Amino acid sequence: EKNIFINGKNINIEGKVLQNKDRIAFGTNAIFLFMKKSDGKDIYSIEWELCQREIENEINEMKKRKEEENKRIHEEKLLLLKKNMEEKFNKEKKELEDELKKQQENYLNQIKELNENAEKQKIEQERLFQEKKLRDKLEQLEQDKIKKRRELEIREKSEIKNLTESQIIQGKEKLEKNLMILLKKFAKIKLMISELKLNINLEVILHKNFLEKKEINSNPNIKIRVENYEEGTVYYWDLETFHNRYDLTKELFNKYMEEDYDINTLTKEDDPLWDEQDESLMGYAFFKLEPISYLIATKNELNIINPYNGKSMGLIDIEIIPHDEKNNEFDEVPESPYDLIGQNLLYKIKILKIKNLNLNFCKNLRIEYQSFYDKSINYTKIYNQNEEKNVEFDIGEDFEH
Repeated sequence: EKNIFINGKNINIEGKVLQNKDRIAFGTNAIFLFMKKSDGKDIYSIEWELCQREIENEINEMKKRKEEENKRIHEEKLLLLKKNMEEKFNKEKKELEDELKKQQENYLNQIKELNENAEKQKIEQERLFQEKKLRDKLEQLEQDKIKKRRELEIREKSEIKNLTESQIIQGKEKLEKNLMILLKKFAKIKLMISELKLNINLEVILHKNFLEKKEINSNPNIKIRVENYEEGTVYYWDLETFHNRYDLTKELFNKYMEEDYDINTLTKEDDPLWDEQDESLMGYAFFKLEPISYLIATKNELNIINPYNGKSMGLIDIEIIPHDEKNNEFDEVPESPYDLIGQNLLYKIKILKIKNLNLNFCKNLRIEYQSFYDKSINYTKIYNQNEEKNVEFDIGEDFEH
């Protein structure tokens, strides 16, 4: 395949008839616009960024097809190698088993024909010797089979590792390229938001397996965190969504600057920066259960830490109370936690209050609690706060554990 692209498609240039406004790219840097006819104005309708995205999408598809083909060929070779190895060992094993069976039948026939004890003993010894010899061969064959299988596994892991390293390098190059394109637009869109006097903050987030359970390669995803202070919501955009919203915001900004557009009349449906609120994580708070091993009730005020930038989002008050099976607190405490081995350890978790939150993010708020050794998740009810400046929620919900 040649590095010649027409309208973002990698094709063989021979015999291609160009049409008006075709975009021809030699490599990824030199891009030409073929104009068969023009009024002198319509050339501005095609932007450099559009051409770059067309080429980028085609290159990514070409790499993806190449990787899938390499992976398919690799898997077919491994399957064929495994199949041949299994057939070889099964064939040799069957031949040895058939030979052993035949020897056994021969010695049994000889024993029947001979009457003297000495001859019978001699034949029996010979039979046992031959059986041991064949069993040793079978055992050696099985060991060779295990050894070959192990060698094949090591070879397969090595090839997979090499393939993974190649994917990491390609992913890194793709990440750097996406970031270069993104950051140019990111600076522009923040300036436009400032000029439009919109109370919205954007932040670039790099995160592995971001909000998803499906497998992603070792490079982090690029997400745009949107904090809409006007709506009191937080949501995330992927790169495709960001590029689309950038174009729409640019159109709105041009309309605002050239036509003196009243931004206050903008509806949610027409607002390129507005999006529906998805459930999002505000932050984590971690409580150590070590005091429970001494049967001591304890209360703590914990920071709620934003997982993306490490900043404190507020405070949460939690109390942990150990108790017996009759729900009574303990009057005496053990000298050592080892004294509790083999006993049931019950405790109650009280989420007392949450405070010092940003007022803009206090709608539809709830708390989730999970212990590391328990996969079940407990939820509080949903809370809202829209009036007070120093936001504080009285929770008061209990969980038994």
